[in-house]
Amino acid sequence: MAALKHYIYIASTFANREYLRYWRDSLEAMGHTVIARWLDIYEAHFTKAACAEMDYADIRVADLFILDNVPNPRYPSKGGKDTELGYVQALGQHIIWLVGPRTTPFMHMAGIRHFTNWHFVLTTLDAGGAP
Repeated sequence: MAALKHYIYIASTFANREYLRYWRDSLEAMGHTVIARWLDIYEAHFTKAACAEMDYADIRVADLFILDNVPNPRYPSKGGKDTELGYVQALGQHIIWLVGPRTTPFMHMAGIRHFTNWHFVLTTLDAGGAP
């Protein structure tokens, strides 16, 4: 039986875009579609409101929301990924996975699957695992 293929949105700190491109490419090589245009845009070319609207539109298309919460000590989070987590939770129609530490009470809610690192995410998806 073939593994289920997902439309995936990846949320994280804007400064983590470069390292997340590697994981996006890995997911796409497995046959998944990553819908996270923010990974390839340059914020200076868009207003902050336009970036937020684009992210919300991408989230609505995805069926799997992956929040990368791996700390980046050089660039602390400005809160966008946490807002996106709240948005996807309010929609109530997504599979939600968390990579990295649980740093807010909302990351402890039922229905959020926790992974310590991206290797476990790929292994789980490769085995057909979701939710």
